[in-house]
Amino acid sequence: MSSSQQFLGATSALALGLALTHRIPNHPLSLDLSTYAPSWLPQAILDRLQNLDLEKLVAIASVGGALTALVLYLRRRARFPPLVPYENAAYGSTREYSERPKEFLDAAFDKYGPVFRANILGRDQVILDHDYAHLLFSMLGKGLDHEQGVIDLQYFDVIIKLGSQHHLHDSGKMILKYLNPALPSYDAYGPTVQLVYQRVFKEALENVSSSKGLDVTDPFELCKKSLADAMASVIVGVELANDPDIAWVFINVSEVVAEVGGLGGHGSVWETLLPFYGRLHAYWVMNYKQVMKPYKTVLRAKLGAEINRRLQLRKSVDEEQWKEIRPHDVLQGLLEEHNFGSGAVDVKGFMNKIENILLFVIFASIHGTAVALSWVLYLVASDADYQKQIYEDLAGLVNGTDDASALTPSVLKNAKYLDSFTRETLRWRPDCLSPTPRKAMKDITLPNGFIIPKGMLGFDDAKEFRPWRHVDKPASTSVNVSNAFLPFGVGKTACPGRFLATYEIKLFIALLVARYEMSLPNGMKIDHPGFTFQAPPSGTITFKERLPKDILL
Repeated sequence: MSSSQQFLGATSALALGLALTHRIPNHPLSLDLSTYAPSWLPQAILDRLQNLDLEKLVAIASVGGALTALVLYLRRRARFPPLVPYENAAYGSTREYSERPKEFLDAAFDKYGPVFRANILGRDQVILDHDYAHLLFSMLGKGLDHEQGVIDLQYFDVIIKLGSQHHLHDSGKMILKYLNPALPSYDAYGPTVQLVYQRVFKEALENVSSSKGLDVTDPFELCKKSLADAMASVIVGVELANDPDIAWVFINVSEVVAEVGGLGGHGSVWETLLPFYGRLHAYWVMNYKQVMKPYKTVLRAKLGAEINRRLQLRKSVDEEQWKEIRPHDVLQGLLEEHNFGSGAVDVKGFMNKIENILLFVIFASIHGTAVALSWVLYLVASDADYQKQIYEDLAGLVNGTDDASALTPSVLKNAKYLDSFTRETLRWRPDCLSPTPRKAMKDITLPNGFIIPKGMLGFDDAKEFRPWRHVDKPASTSVNVSNAFLPFGVGKTACPGRFLATYEIKLFIALLVARYEMSLPNGMKIDHPGFTFQAPPSGTITFKERLPKDILL
């Protein structure tokens, strides 16, 4: 701020303060303005201001302050990215973007360049192309805030109350603290996941043959159940994961959170006209309808018995024996963190502390991965050549083995075509035209001189799908993050669960490709093509038994 701006601001503040404390008209100014005036201000002007009565000084200061604010605003606004014009002030560009997002973005990028604004959902959004998108991650903590972006558009502060000791900023730390330690190694976890996947496939695809295909009308449910059952064994243990009630919680909690948070799509009439509607709706659903209460009730009942069983088991063995039989899951980590290593447990008090942590871990480990997996599945099923290339690559790696655990983590790591396909899908998937938002907590100046104004949200776009783009590129695996590959973030903001997520995705696809040929008889539909964050595609997938089989799993 220049000295003249500082002087006007000081004069305005001084005059308004005096107006509040001296309400008598024409009260003479008793303070010396020379203390606040810039050195270049002529003494004659300063004397004239000093001799003005209070009412006139307030008037001059108010007008001057208003004009200064207007000039500063106009100068700042001139550096805003260009705004895509719209005809309807109530809807802005929401309808055009929601109905044809890719065409809308392509036209806007062609006309306005790599950075522009669009009025969507009743607010201006800054949209950046891939050349600038990495700034949304590199500036986290330097003016851009991931947590505030999530709160503004997904209402997680209302949905999952992590308590005063945990915040969305700590979500990555929570995964590292509670989830990753429950996985001693993928070599140990892999067989468990394979068994779960094979059981789910057997239940869902038991009538498949080489001559008679089976139409699966909701493949997302197959993805979700497979991941939910697998993650239950990691979070609460293999034994409890087989409980139907626990399975019900794991499958449905992530969907409830996603639905209330709008991860499947925004853009309703009310949400567009009233930007605060979504937050009010989330608050009403969570606090008055209490949609999470049934799941919390089941968790408390089932976990209470399991916790006491583990404590009794711990009492009955020595330290060496305990090391051999200690459960490696999230629940055990929470028990030990809260020092419930002996004695009776106050189950209610304990669950009050950890139930939201468990719900968060369930959601974080299932929903996003299930959506990503469904995209990989649909795109693999869309082309027989994709399946052929992945299958032949896998067959060469396992050498025709009939070992049920042949698809080890090391095999999947070397399956370069499957890895490239997974990475490209995560990079390209159409529902990520608007990925996780970042909110500007202060004015952000981009390299081209444009400003992302304080309070505005930022997003990046997606481009052409080429499945073998990353083959034979060691630095371009599905878990390596960079400015050119942002689905998992970059740098210190990179998703700590990406290794587990990509392993689960690749194992799922590998097992299916090894056993079945897939096709999309009616194509693939994007249910929420517009302002979405994590929306699965839809459409029937036809499964047929693969013959001959070079991979016997």
